[in-house]
Amino acid sequence: MTHYTESRERLYVANLDSNDVSVIDTVANTVVATVPVGTQPGDMAVSPDGARLYVASSVSRSVSVIETSGNAVIDTITLGASPGSMTITPDGTRLYVANSFEDNNSVSVIDTATNTVLVTVPVGETPGPMTISRDGARVYVGNRQGITVSVIDTASNTVVATIQVGEDPAFLVNSPDGSRVYVATRGSDFSGTSISAIDTASNTVLDATPLGFANAVDLSDMVITPDGTRIYMSAGFTSNSVVVFDTTRNEVASVVPVGPDTGGIPTDLAVSPDGSRVYVALFNRTVVSAIDNSILAEVATVKVGLLPTALVFTADGARIYLANNGGNSVSVIDTTSNTAEATVAVGKAPRNAVLVGTRAC
Repeated sequence: MTHYTESRERLYVANLDSNDVSVIDTVANTVVATVPVGTQPGDMAVSPDGARLYVASSVSRSVSVIETSGNAVIDTITLGASPGSMTITPDGTRLYVANSFEDNNSVSVIDTATNTVLVTVPVGETPGPMTISRDGARVYVGNRQGITVSVIDTASNTVVATIQVGEDPAFLVNSPDGSRVYVATRGSDFSGTSISAIDTASNTVLDATPLGFANAVDLSDMVITPDGTRIYMSAGFTSNSVVVFDTTRNEVASVVPVGPDTGGIPTDLAVSPDGSRVYVALFNRTVVSAIDNSILAEVATVKVGLLPTALVFTADGARIYLANNGGNSVSVIDTTSNTAEATVAVGKAPRNAVLVGTRAC
């Protein structure tokens, strides 16, 4: 008998209400494992080699460590705080976890070799979104109840800069070349929506651009194209649109209406690996919209399950997977035809999803 090895992608879906993670084989589009984790799992982080998946559970105040080869929890890290956003260093040696509730206002640094907390770093009020620099030297933390971004030096695990931005920095993305971190702020009543460009060399704000929307606009997600020239932001409630920001000119390039009718709430976004399309979930319309990045217009809508949320592309961009939070399922969309080709039943209230490349015999 001839033995062989092949690359295989699997989708891991965190199910908020059943306290587990569903594992979907993306070739067969079937659930191949269900992994129990902590209470109310949310954010997930994958080690660079795909061997480990880290799952933060806010209520149980823990991070579950899943070995992806066997799809089993091999360790549970108790933080003593409510873990939210996570990011991992490019070499996989450190995991950074934001402790965002009950006035913790800190980031836990986990040694992934021993699965222990090395240090807890105090940051601003209610830390939420995080991103790590391309070289792994800095972690940027948006402090949701403040107007600042904390910058953690990963060599010393200390805050080396506190950058003032707009009120409620809700989303952070890196530019592809690592020279900028873009911060979207929402304001206390959604009237202070803006985007700031942080220079990562000096940790200073180079440009802060008001987005100029009414207070009914609620920015719900933010993605950057692979070439770094455009940022897409979903604007919910009465806006029913996606905001496109031109990073070369530091201005709004377009506001793209989405959905089959008015009153849709655009939430989660995903950009295709080649940058040609951006997909947005309309949370209350059981629809996903596809936007063509070259013409900045909606080119397709796809019917999916109830309360669509997290969107994840396969590495080749041929499919996009979408968690249906109210339908306890994942929709599989063919991005060539923009049709739903399968629906996979998962656990209760799926809210987050990540793709992991594994090896199968």
